[in-house]
Amino acid sequence: MRPRELFAVAAPGLEALTLRELQTTPFGNFSLPKALAGGIDFRGHDQAIYRANLWLRTSSRVLVRVGHGKSTHKKELVQKLRRMDWTPFLQPRDTKLIVRASSKKSKLINTALLEEAVKSALDRYSNERSANEQEIVISFKHDQFTVSINSSGDNLHKRWYRQQVATPMPLRETLAAGAHLSSWAAAESNPDSDVKLPSAIVDPFCGSGTLPIEAALILATCAPGLVRLQQHPNRAYAFADWPSFDGQRFAQVIEEAMSVRKDRPPQGSGPIAFGFDRERAAVEIAEKCAARAGVQDWCAFEQRDITVEGLALPGLQLDSMKAGLCSRGAIVTNPPYGPRFKGPIQSIFTALGSQLKEHCKGWQLALIAPADFPGIRTLGQSGLSHHHAKQMLEVTNGGRRMKVFATPEVV
Repeated sequence: MRPRELFAVAAPGLEALTLRELQTTPFGNFSLPKALAGGIDFRGHDQAIYRANLWLRTSSRVLVRVGHGKSTHKKELVQKLRRMDWTPFLQPRDTKLIVRASSKKSKLINTALLEEAVKSALDRYSNERSANEQEIVISFKHDQFTVSINSSGDNLHKRWYRQQVATPMPLRETLAAGAHLSSWAAAESNPDSDVKLPSAIVDPFCGSGTLPIEAALILATCAPGLVRLQQHPNRAYAFADWPSFDGQRFAQVIEEAMSVRKDRPPQGSGPIAFGFDRERAAVEIAEKCAARAGVQDWCAFEQRDITVEGLALPGLQLDSMKAGLCSRGAIVTNPPYGPRFKGPIQSIFTALGSQLKEHCKGWQLALIAPADFPGIRTLGQSGLSHHHAKQMLEVTNGGRRMKVFATPEVV
């Protein structure tokens, strides 16, 4: 069988990271990955679909291309869609169809009409009472269309370990992973890189713990899909309901991932992903999330107001890090802003700058914040670094434009 055309959807700004993941994912062997606006085109058989869904940290969905064509009339479109081979994906009278349509610079511009056309073409498969939901995606541009089926089901940022949140605007898991991968984790799956993994990751404003947990999953070589499967084994992925689904092959893909997962940090190191928050409720939520993700031995959370109690981290051998005897740590945080912010921002970040200079010299610093976030200016005014903060990513989180700023090191 010829490899299928696949597309890993990525939020604008994350495409380069998703491409790198496809190039370096364990057991991947994905063919011809190519970055496009909004995601990555690649090729693969069924195992590639399973592996991409299981391993990708920064992609939101994996689409399987069903067909392409040109159409300017609804009737013509319905006929072309009916002639396509849907049998690997849909069973007669057993599917609740969800259709998402988009159109640019085409005669068929009305998305509601496009949704009707898809449902009409696939009426023999439709059953509105079915629990088997399958999402069909059709996109038009210059009268050319591509129709795909969503193999992931729920978006892949839903690892399902975060069943509660501590803040009104929680960070998406895909963005949290992207912040790490863009700033320090490239060497995790690329032995030829000179980038070192950090010896410790600290988030001084951890909220629900998403950043420490995603860091722990990367350091543990844990495919995020393993967490998703553990939380919802019966509805983790839409492809499990396809007629072509090969349960034995999927079990092999899971077994591969389990074989490289590290259950605990290196012997004697203790937790290496730390989160602080001044709210006790947030710390309790973060601890529960880490346990559901299976990285409770990698993470440690503590109720702490860093403006009062500082950033000193017992057991991390900070003097050895400063002397260059072990790899440096990383401060990666999504600081409070908007509804999350309480108190004078200048005093908070003046204190943070002072603590970073005292305890984290030589460490890397990354902030995920709105472009106009005043805390970045405050840190710069504190003389925290001789280097200008570099923009690593620009993405959207909860409808708000966000940027990831990073400095090479705290000096």
